[in-house]
Amino acid sequence: MKKTTFATLLAVNLYLFVAVSSAMAALIVSDTTAIKQTGQTYSNDFNVTDTYTNVTLNLYAKGDYGVFTTEWVKFYIDGTLLADWTFSTPDITVVTNRKYYDYSLSGTVSLGDSFFNRASSDNLLQVSWVNGPAVNAYNQSYLGGQDYVSWSLQGDAAPVPEPATLLLLGTGLIGIVAGVRRGRRK
Repeated sequence: MKKTTFATLLAVNLYLFVAVSSAMAALIVSDTTAIKQTGQTYSNDFNVTDTYTNVTLNLYAKGDYGVFTTEWVKFYIDGTLLADWTFSTPDITVVTNRKYYDYSLSGTVSLGDSFFNRASSDNLLQVSWVNGPAVNAYNQSYLGGQDYVSWSLQGDAAPVPEPATLLLLGTGLIGIVAGVRRGRRK
């Protein structure tokens, strides 16, 4: 077997191996809910059947998260508090849309593989959030427009190789081994 053919076969098989084994970023689940009442709460269960790593929570809350100590949003997965935000929380982005009435809070929280694997081990995520008792529901344009909480979970999907891809990889590796053996005999 010529060296260039051998090198090409090796390069193609290594590429296929990396393509099959590399993780792909994926949206796991997301939701946007309008704030329609003072101190609103939210709870929902989501099925998660795939395996993910490097999962992050992207949270965005727009509303009456002003200067009062009872104006906050808290976000939970399976009862574990992941975010407890006010307009003065460090390491999040806060935009004042209308002073005292309308703020946008946004940020990202890394969940950690062990936490996410434990939380999704039953293929179910219990997601909830709650607004503080002074977070009022404003939807008037002069007060900043509709208030809402929006969130998403994103992570790297653990790859599941297809049988055809594994067959191609296996036959390529057999070809490489055969080529090396043939080259040694000559």
